[in-house]
Amino acid sequence: MGASTVACRSCNRDIPEQQGRRVADWTFCEDCFAALLERPRVEAPVIPPPREQPGVHCSLCQGPLAAGEGMDLGTVRLCVGCAGVMRALAEQDETPEGLAGQGAAPEVVHEPVNWAWTACAGCGRRVQERASKAHGGRPYCPDCFHALPVQTPQVPSPAASPVLVSGEGECDGCGRGVSASDAEVLQGFQICLACRTTDEALALDLARARHRRRLVALKAQMLE
Repeated sequence: MGASTVACRSCNRDIPEQQGRRVADWTFCEDCFAALLERPRVEAPVIPPPREQPGVHCSLCQGPLAAGEGMDLGTVRLCVGCAGVMRALAEQDETPEGLAGQGAAPEVVHEPVNWAWTACAGCGRRVQERASKAHGGRPYCPDCFHALPVQTPQVPSPAASPVLVSGEGECDGCGRGVSASDAEVLQGFQICLACRTTDEALALDLARARHRRRLVALKAQMLE
């Protein structure tokens, strides 16, 4: 049984496997292996450092500046010509014509502060009116105001509340007198026939508004 052969990676010639020279996963013959070792080494290219630009240049026009020449504006250095242009543009923005193009600044309106003083109705000491608390139409300092007794509103008993009877009194919508024949109670309000047939929703809105005014007036009476 003959010895096994393998193809050379470089010349593709069949050689006995025992005579092959292994490089990684590849097999080379003796001649190709020797030629591989004789190849010149490739040196990495040497990149020269960048040449420094001598002198200083204007940051706007890139023109060269001599030692001590130019003007510093913030973090940049400009030649005399570019500095003059920038100064002229800045002065133009400050003129009335330049400010007119920017629009007028919004006017700030300050509310006047009330610095008046008053006497506390409880302890008598002076207190600024804007810091006082009103109770019963009289001013109190914060300490006396919080020390006032809490008044519990007196709610009338159900027995004292008027009972709404359809057909008596006046219409809660338009305020006209109603009779038993045309009055009807809707959502707790007595509405006449004319309001129901004209605009029932509007009549109920008017009735609620009148009833709300009565409640507000009743609350003010109980808090006095």
